[in-house]
Amino acid sequence: LVIVYLFLNSFVLLSCKLLYTRFIELFFQSANLGGWTSTYVKSSEISALPEYSVNEVYAKGSIVRYHDKSYVALGDQNTALPTDKMASLLYYLFGVPDRTHMILIAFQGILVFSSLITVLRTNYSSVYGPILFINQFLFLCCVLVRWKNRKHF
Repeated sequence: LVIVYLFLNSFVLLSCKLLYTRFIELFFQSANLGGWTSTYVKSSEISALPEYSVNEVYAKGSIVRYHDKSYVALGDQNTALPTDKMASLLYYLFGVPDRTHMILIAFQGILVFSSLITVLRTNYSSVYGPILFINQFLFLCCVLVRWKNRKHF
């Protein structure tokens, strides 16, 4: 159980640190690449859609044809391939940075709550007490990172 807590805390701490140091780069990269989602278009109408071109920037809501499938642009500027899953994941995670921070804060809050219950229910408070302290510290770090990032925009 201690190893699981340490692994999860390390994951949250590393995520917060990397998110803070590379936040602006990831935010602009996700804004420039954009995201795509597949959409249903009748097979008779799919040939009338414009073919995707790598030299074009697509606005939000643009519908294009790519490999006989139709895709809708999600971001304000979309330059990524419609089938590029990494660009879509990057757009989903960092297109709205508050969502990513809230996920990390909620995850760390669950860790703090579970380690508090573990400390209260076991006789090993000398082992789980420091873990609770680390969890609370990391929870504070997550909140502070979100606060600092919100000042940029």
